Amino acid sequence: MRAHVPHPYMSLLILVPGTICVAESIYLCVSVDDSRASLVLLVCRIICVAAFVLTPEWGSYAMCGMAALDLMSNIRAPFTTVVLAFLALSIISYLHMRRGILCGAVVSICAFIASGTAPRSLVGNGGSYSFSAFVVAFICIGGIIKTAGDTRAERQKNLSLESNRRIAGRLHDYTTNDLTDIVMLVEHMRRNVPDEETRRQLDTVRDTAVDALQHTRQVIRTLRAEETPAETSSAEGTSRTASAASVRTLRRTVDRCRRTLADMGMDGDVLVFGRPDTSMTAEAASLMQGLIRELFGNIGRHGDHARPYMVMISYTGECAVVETTNVIRDAGGEEPDDATAGLRSGLVQYRLLVERHGGVWRESRTRSRWMLRAEIPNTLSDAVRNRRG
Repeated sequence: MRAHVPHPYMSLLILVPGTICVAESIYLCVSVDDSRASLVLLVCRIICVAAFVLTPEWGSYAMCGMAALDLMSNIRAPFTTVVLAFLALSIISYLHMRRGILCGAVVSICAFIASGTAPRSLVGNGGSYSFSAFVVAFICIGGIIKTAGDTRAERQKNLSLESNRRIAGRLHDYTTNDLTDIVMLVEHMRRNVPDEETRRQLDTVRDTAVDALQHTRQVIRTLRAEETPAETSSAEGTSRTASAASVRTLRRTVDRCRRTLADMGMDGDVLVFGRPDTSMTAEAASLMQGLIRELFGNIGRHGDHARPYMVMISYTGECAVVETTNVIRDAGGEEPDDATAGLRSGLVQYRLLVERHGGVWRESRTRSRWMLRAEIPNTLSDAVRNRRG
């Protein structure tokens, strides 16, 4: 796992010695040594300090190079240059220990050379050994901070996994057993009911319980972290199989939801155009399925049962599109607000998921009608992947 420097805080830490370094450099250039070489070093020092403050991860290399140049040149330089170089070595070692050791070795070699060839430099009168000792110390500090951070993160991860396993155990011991009992009870009732309409309604209840049981088991597997990275990569790589399965799952989901709404006395149309593209990932297909179920549940809870609803599902080469429109129940003569206009916490959550996936969520409401259009990309774009980290 690649480490990252907390940029704002580190920049503030660097800003103090950086400002002192620039001020001292200007004073030395104006009052002590006004040669052209001193002016060139002043400009280079300002550029390196600015880069170090703005981008500590990459500016640290420039700062180490500037320190080596100050050591080798026979021109007086501010001591804060060495302080900034030590900070830079710690940052480099925190991010990449090998690079930190390499940069420290280069700076130390320059210090040993300067101790004999540049008497006016920072180590011109000796001190190369103590300078190298500080280099080693700050490299070790960067490594220790990195190790401590990794250890803390690993401990937190283990605690989270243990907590998830306990939750998974409770779900398995209670929820899955209860759902299994519901399925068996419905099966028993179905065999003893001669009425075909009642049996069809019991089938709907049984299918819903089985679906809930499957989803609960999926949550349990996720909480127990049984899915390895290799399995995840394999699942994402077989997008054609995932797309074919999503067609069947979507059809079953739509049929079951339509039967549920029909049992509630609601009638409507569900239009499906095209098939999922072979590039659709399992994550996009799962998000699509969940959104469809939430929309149907939303229609059943908040729609007018006496008015027809409409759900349209279409697939393009780049995304899956879900559109719905329904009449809000008991709208009366008042304008609906966000809490009652068919938009409940479930859809709020799905809006966040769709937007986090890089999709588009558009909704509009009138006095009595609510409309929604959601676009779910088949794959994550590079920008979304980078934003997720």
